[in-house]
Amino acid sequence: MAQTQQSVSFTNGNQVLAGTLTMPPGTGVHPAVLIVLGSGSSNRDGEVEGLRPFQAMTTELVKKGFAVLRYDNRSKGRSPGKPIDESTTTELASDAQVAYRFLKGRKEIDSGRIGIIGHSEGATIAAIAASRIPKIRCLLALNGAALPGYEDILLTTEERLREAGTSDDTIRSYLTNMRLYLGRPASTPLGKRRVATRHIVRFEINRLPVDQRAKITKADIESAVDSQLHEVLSRWEQHYLSLNPANYYQKLRCPVSLIFSDSEVEGLLSKRLSEFRKVFNRVNQAPPIRQIKHADHNLITTDQRPKAVSSAFIKAVVEEAGKLI
Repeated sequence: MAQTQQSVSFTNGNQVLAGTLTMPPGTGVHPAVLIVLGSGSSNRDGEVEGLRPFQAMTTELVKKGFAVLRYDNRSKGRSPGKPIDESTTTELASDAQVAYRFLKGRKEIDSGRIGIIGHSEGATIAAIAASRIPKIRCLLALNGAALPGYEDILLTTEERLREAGTSDDTIRSYLTNMRLYLGRPASTPLGKRRVATRHIVRFEINRLPVDQRAKITKADIESAVDSQLHEVLSRWEQHYLSLNPANYYQKLRCPVSLIFSDSEVEGLLSKRLSEFRKVFNRVNQAPPIRQIKHADHNLITTDQRPKAVSSAFIKAVVEEAGKLI
């Protein structure tokens, strides 16, 4: 018998969420996995460059006997609604809670054996949801963050610049502008934030090849500045900047497993791992941490052409799910 795939939908208030429930062959009840992606994901498959890592993950989980539910975030894929940047991370976590209840209510699902997998911001979303679900079986956090959004953005930016060989003076200047762009201090006037944003945009343009830079007009620059300011002033971003994932990880009463791509920016990965260890040390826990070589943030291979979904990363996820669910 082959696995079965069913288009499903469920609602959180007025928000309809469309998803796919994939079932393993056979009768009876099955353990289940809920996959939660971040707000930047294009659809339930986490599609990037034509590759679908979470569709591939679903296939392998189902082979091991798990039912899998994955869904499109608000305004993505087949889920309608306002642009996702008008929602907050905690509101997206309430969507995940509704998805869990949908799974739990299905007669073919073992309601006592439902785990949740979150990727990137989805790891934070999943942690928030899991902290509010007493009987969740486990949490698998993939390429997640433990620092508040504001601090993680600065850390990511600094390590990206260091990896590119940027001088210390230039990094300091860039981070000064980044803080103003992000609205720190909170009293920073919009005009000053716009000036800082323009410095950031110009810096990024100057890193482009000469022939590309020559095609960029002043109007293009101002358009980019407008776009960046719209993003940082969005409801989602304002909430994200002050959200501290550690507060939710520390509330978890279920087993946790952390899986990271080794091809993340080196300094960023080591600091993120350090922050997670601090978080769990405070509550006397030491969840397993796995680092997968030759996979990028989106679970795509970095060591082969053409690129492919990282089978090593998918294998690690399936192994951890098998241990914890």
